[in-house]
Amino acid sequence: MKQNKVTPEEKAIVAVDPNQIPEELPILPLSDLVAFPTLNMSLAVPLKSLPIIEEAMQADRLIGVVGSSLPADEIQLPGEICETGTVVRILYVTRAADDTVLMIVNGLNRFRVTRWIPNENRLKAAIELAPEIRESDLETKALHRNVSDLTREVFAFNADVPKDAIDGLARIKDPLHLAYIAAAHSQIIFE
Repeated sequence: MKQNKVTPEEKAIVAVDPNQIPEELPILPLSDLVAFPTLNMSLAVPLKSLPIIEEAMQADRLIGVVGSSLPADEIQLPGEICETGTVVRILYVTRAADDTVLMIVNGLNRFRVTRWIPNENRLKAAIELAPEIRESDLETKALHRNVSDLTREVFAFNADVPKDAIDGLARIKDPLHLAYIAAAHSQIIFE
């Protein structure tokens, strides 16, 4: 009997309908990081976040990530963190040598916390999706071209960004996706 080998890449692919997101999610605060819908990103979180991640991995691999101005190793409570964030699908998790947890996640949708759900050792919230408004008028198209041109110019200043990646920015047709890419990389570019 022939067994099919499954590559790590195939294991990481988890189909989630972005319109079928549960009304309650575990919430993971991120210090000095922002997750954006439509983007894959790498997140390093403190080891104390492992219970939330393990819970999500045993269920549907979905968590809500929100921003926080507090250091990652401090206890973060409702009222001290942002109540708007991004639902992410966990694609891959590993423990790093520096006692952090590294995750590869895929951003799905924006959400707002509607109510915090009492939980002894993890943040959990009832959420509502907060989709972005998409317009396709003449002004939006002009702004899209400007952002595309400016983003390619700025990325070209960074010697570490491959030319193919810069050229690929011109092929992005969704203005919102391009805006997320520009915002996600702005910290890297301007440091």
